[in-house]
Amino acid sequence: MIYIREDYPVLKKKNIILANNNASLKLEIEKHVEKERQSEDLIKSLKDELEKVKRELNNEKKKAEDLASDFEQVALTAVVKTRGELMTEYKEGKYVDWDVDGEIETYCAHMGLDVDSEGAEKLEDASVANIEEAAAEIHDFGATKDCEEPHANA
Repeated sequence: MIYIREDYPVLKKKNIILANNNASLKLEIEKHVEKERQSEDLIKSLKDELEKVKRELNNEKKKAEDLASDFEQVALTAVVKTRGELMTEYKEGKYVDWDVDGEIETYCAHMGLDVDSEGAEKLEDASVANIEEAAAEIHDFGATKDCEEPHANA
């Protein structure tokens, strides 16, 4: 008992120092807890933003696929309609003096195609290939062959 009485002032000072240290540590822990809560809130908001951007990207991909499909349909409709009109007008005799073979050669020369006597079949295959190529190009979100960035109108 005498030992405790003699060390009481020293123990009391140590207790006060420890209580002060404990209080400062509690304040420090509260700061860290607040920072952790803010970080969690930031992470949650960033995850929400990421999900929003992913949804928008999926919507834009769907729109691009729809546009490519619409483009392909319009191109094919134009080709079919034009060919039908030409055939009808040719059958009606409006173009009796029309040099079809010469026009095909001119078209192929302009398009850089090589056409022989069976040019109509190859021309049709080339036209379909050109349409498919253009549709694929539009499907790639408007990117052109020469650059990787989307076209300004895409």
